Amino acid sequence: MNVKVKKVSFDESVLEIYTKSGIKTLKITKTQYGHSYEDFAKWDITDEQYYALEELVNNIIERMKNNSVLNVSWEC
Repeated sequence: MNVKVKKVSFDESVLEIYTKSGIKTLKITKTQYGHSYEDFAKWDITDEQYYALEELVNNIIERMKNNSVLNVSWEC
């Protein structure tokens, strides 16, 4: 499974996930109580891919919380 991080900011992050059934877009948004994103449990991915994607989402949320003066984004 390939994942492209399209955007990471304090308020919103966007990931493009290439699954067996096509390209999915996952948006992580900052809310009043934390962060919110679509449940991807029913996507056409394996359990191993699910847990890896869940770990990536958690890492991105940590970056979104960062108070760094640098706003770094990768698109590779």
